[in-house]
Amino acid sequence: ADVPPEHQFDFDDPEILAKVQRGEDLGKGDQADGLPGAIHGSIGLLYAAMCSAERVEHVRIYGDLLELDGFVEYLLKYGPDFRSLDFSGCPNSMSTERLQ
Repeated sequence: ADVPPEHQFDFDDPEILAKVQRGEDLGKGDQADGLPGAIHGSIGLLYAAMCSAERVEHVRIYGDLLELDGFVEYLLKYGPDFRSLDFSGCPNSMSTERLQ
């Protein structure tokens, strides 16, 4: 599979230069969340497809999966109708903010 080249940041851009000086992460360049290549959403879609194919009705989510941005959102949006979701495997990752 062909992998696109790593994004080359323009260090002459004042906004990028300011981020570097503040020590901030420059992010993914042109690869914004939700666009092709964004791994987190893709993992959610993969699990959704697998759950549909295998006719999974009960799911237990572990902390590492919950940490992936958009994982639960895509799983619920594109997966089958689940009878139960168990978040007991991620007590340190679960918060009220995540439920919203």
